[in-house]
Amino acid sequence: MASSMASAFTSCMDCTPSSIFYGDDMSERNAGSDEEDVVPPPPLTEAERLAMVMERFDLNYTQISEYRDTFDRLDTDNYSLINMKKMRDAFFFWKEELTDYEFKEYFEKYDEGKSGYIEFPEFTSMLAEKAQKTHMEQMYAKKGQFHQHDAYNTGYVSKLHLYNGMRLIDKDGFDFDPKEMQKRMGKVLRGVNTNMLGEVKYMDVIKVIRHKGLLE
Repeated sequence: MASSMASAFTSCMDCTPSSIFYGDDMSERNAGSDEEDVVPPPPLTEAERLAMVMERFDLNYTQISEYRDTFDRLDTDNYSLINMKKMRDAFFFWKEELTDYEFKEYFEKYDEGKSGYIEFPEFTSMLAEKAQKTHMEQMYAKKGQFHQHDAYNTGYVSKLHLYNGMRLIDKDGFDFDPKEMQKRMGKVLRGVNTNMLGEVKYMDVIKVIRHKGLLE
């Protein structure tokens, strides 16, 4: 018994501690740990990012050329970047009436690198999505039949015609009695333009409601 224990001890004299506790494959594990870390792929080029935007919004090269012309007019420093102030000025020119908070939130959505600047692929994505939303808002205005009550094309309708139009747009979402409708729409109407007759700018209402997520 003693001799067998001695021989076992002698045979283990050549063993490393790791092989005793983990087995002979430990050396293979250690060899694998010396391998280099996986290198992340390089960032996408501007051309690659732009190609992805074109595919996402189904844009053609004529549209890209138009967006580039607009971008270059805003990029007065020729840095291929547009800061928040220049983008804000452009929105005023386009008559996009957003509060400072709404615009900041909107800008940061497209500022992918969180650099405080918009590059051309991001700018293209912004304008393409804006065009889609504008088209959708026009479809809602048509569905609400607001133009039928806007005889002089002023963009304004009475609150009664507004409420009736909202029911036509989304019967389930706006099927309230007049008092309840006025209560629910009160907060919305405080953020839109009205004229001297108390009529409401209906496209503003649609934009605000969409921004609040009450419409697509």
